Amino acid sequence: MTFNIYLTGDAGECVETNVNIAGVELNTYCSPANFRSELEPTIAAIKQTLKSYLNYPISRGEPVKIEIGKDKFICIVEKQKGRFMLNGKSMTREVLLTALAKTIYLSTTTVEPIALFNKLYESMDLPENVSFALENRVPYHWFENYKITKVSLNVIQISNKECAIEISDNIWGNISIKDLNTFMNYYRHGKRRGSWKMLSPASLWGRLMGKAPTESQLTLMKAFLMQNRTQDIVEQRAEQLLSDLLNQYPDRLKLIVEKTEARTIRHIYVRGKLADWLLIENPMKQGFQLVSTYLFTHGEKNMKCQDGYLDGPICIDNLSDKSSVGDQFATRAIALMNDHIVIKRVSTLSRRLKDYELGQEEMRIDFDEL
Repeated sequence: MTFNIYLTGDAGECVETNVNIAGVELNTYCSPANFRSELEPTIAAIKQTLKSYLNYPISRGEPVKIEIGKDKFICIVEKQKGRFMLNGKSMTREVLLTALAKTIYLSTTTVEPIALFNKLYESMDLPENVSFALENRVPYHWFENYKITKVSLNVIQISNKECAIEISDNIWGNISIKDLNTFMNYYRHGKRRGSWKMLSPASLWGRLMGKAPTESQLTLMKAFLMQNRTQDIVEQRAEQLLSDLLNQYPDRLKLIVEKTEARTIRHIYVRGKLADWLLIENPMKQGFQLVSTYLFTHGEKNMKCQDGYLDGPICIDNLSDKSSVGDQFATRAIALMNDHIVIKRVSTLSRRLKDYELGQEEMRIDFDEL
């Protein structure tokens, strides 16, 4: 009887652990593929599964014992006066489920009680929203002239109960962890409960600094915010990663830029262990497939390439639709350089590589001639 968690990819591989809820050993599967729009699809999948198994035991009004992992790491869940409790600590159901989900996922790789204990209490002490903010910045947006501007702001934890957000150049405003969680619920998840919502830059300054900004302070603040637009930051980081990969693997990755009057399109040739590949920026696509993938083959196809052809485009979806074109270039390039491994996870590739042997040199693109 095992609790199975599917890995990303379409090969059907999964990791497993043991979960017992109120004396019932769970024998189930959960799949992150059903939660692609979530920022953490695997954690979201585990949380959804837990909801269905916890609802009835908790509704009886008695403490529910949960055993996690092969060594049975124990947690006690109960509901008192409308509040959820985990090991005696009061919290929302969302925080409780997230803490349990992260601990369950960790138990697929370790049975060490101290590791599971630390993961559980780390997730309990800091709401998942706040942990996300500390790792990834704070999302914020405002409307001006009917146009939305989305930005990402630096945040640091300054005490057990308080954080600080950088709202202008080297100007930090204090916010409690509780209020930051509410702030994140709106600006990250769109939930409208609480007072930290629909804040203009001036209102945000006032809430964090305790007084309204002067005209010059507001002007500098808006200029600072514009330098921290979310999409700009995401693209810059992704493009830096891609540039680093191209510099690190000059013998396995080659960038060719095709310029037309209408646009510039990047082509990246990839040398894998089994075959050679071509990645092409696809300006007509959105979301999961901003980059198209082709396999170099001697089988006759529409796209001629040196002494062979390019077979594709091959469908390789991202788990999330929020990744940038630079991220999709980088992740596909890394995967295809290790194509002998990734074919175990992606069936659309394995079908095309039946006749390819590890290290073969007969069907290759001459990088020097590109």
